[in-house]
Amino acid sequence: MARTRKNLTKTNTGHPLTPEEELFIQGIVKGKSNTQAVTDAGFTQKAKPQAANALLNKNYIAEEIRYRMNKLNQDAEETGRRLFEFWWSIVDGTAKDQFGLDVDMGTRIKASQEIAKRVLDLQNRGNNNAAPEIKITLDWGDS
Repeated sequence: MARTRKNLTKTNTGHPLTPEEELFIQGIVKGKSNTQAVTDAGFTQKAKPQAANALLNKNYIAEEIRYRMNKLNQDAEETGRRLFEFWWSIVDGTAKDQFGLDVDMGTRIKASQEIAKRVLDLQNRGNNNAAPEIKITLDWGDS
């Protein structure tokens, strides 16, 4: 079925996109180079870098790329937050196994190691001169 004006993909602001523009945006958001995104979108011009620049100079395309990249980042942050909460529930003993029993100590230690890896990674990504102080207190409830 051929695409009509009615079923064109639209940007988050409602601007219609041609199938080629949509494929180009998808390629850029997936991390492809401008030239590769233009190629994958089906542009056959010999001057593909110029075609990519022409697309990126269209405000609605540049804005849609920013919008989708921000959405991806937000989704990744939410996934990371949920994963951290899950690991933390294992470490602090609130998570139970499939039989409703306490999680074994080996699993709790592995979860704490995963948390530690992420905390150290976050510190290393930030400004090393002004790394935030993060304190984690473990209460095993043994005392």
